[in-house]
Amino acid sequence: MKRLIRKLLTAVLPKNKWGDAVFLTIMFIYAHRRIPRRSSGLFNDYYFFLKTGDNFNDPSRIFTSDKFNAKIFLKGILGKDLAPLTLGLLTEQDRDSVKDLPKPCVLKPSHGSGLVYFLSSENYEYTKEFDQFWSESFQLDIYDNSREKNYKNLLKRIIAEEVLDFGASIKDYKVFCYHGEPRFIKVISDGLAVRKQNIYSPAWKKIDVVYNGYPRAELEPAPLALEEMLGIARKCAAHFSSVRVDFYIVEGRVYIGELTHCHNQGHGKFSSLEEERLISDIFFGRKPASTTGAASLS
Repeated sequence: MKRLIRKLLTAVLPKNKWGDAVFLTIMFIYAHRRIPRRSSGLFNDYYFFLKTGDNFNDPSRIFTSDKFNAKIFLKGILGKDLAPLTLGLLTEQDRDSVKDLPKPCVLKPSHGSGLVYFLSSENYEYTKEFDQFWSESFQLDIYDNSREKNYKNLLKRIIAEEVLDFGASIKDYKVFCYHGEPRFIKVISDGLAVRKQNIYSPAWKKIDVVYNGYPRAELEPAPLALEEMLGIARKCAAHFSSVRVDFYIVEGRVYIGELTHCHNQGHGKFSSLEEERLISDIFFGRKPASTTGAASLS
């Protein structure tokens, strides 16, 4: 139903400030069964007004919404390269250049998210799966699908990156920052097989909320690189009113995955309104994280 509503709205609403506002309002009401209000003080309402406001036209937000450009920005403010190594940047006309890429590598649209292709020496010939990935990547239009205007004029390119050795279990650390300060960390574990998640405070106290229906993972100790990760997140967040900084840790080394300016399009669901109020209070700094337990920092 959501896809059908999105398709109908895309067909009838103009791509301008008025059309975008109507589109975003209807999609918000469908996702949350409420009208967004500035006075609510809620996490998802904040993202709605961020998307529809002039702040989302900030050139830094637009520039860093592109995965390749974000690497340039991050290296500039951090003074070192913490992103996975870039092995190539391809336009739609560069299809034949795929055979020359170092292998293995991972391919992603630099102008969007959700599509990934792992290229190896065994599958670099143009298979049906690769054809589909290539076609969908250059058809991908995040602005058209979500009306997030920071994606509106991005060049359509595919970025090739080194494959990080995650080992048996992938952990994705998403650090949510508001006014330059990390507020909470969402940890997604167990990779793509059984996705589980926990949410922790920066002091690594578990926050008892369920987000988007993902099952909770086991309580885990804080990563040894936690303070390094938080310090990097602060440097990145200093340039935005809010941002999500995504990290991986591989053999003790910290990598930045990407910067995200509107988490889950502001459509992510908590298991209750009380849980959204709790995470909202923590995100906006109205009160410290409540806990159900603490993981050891050692």
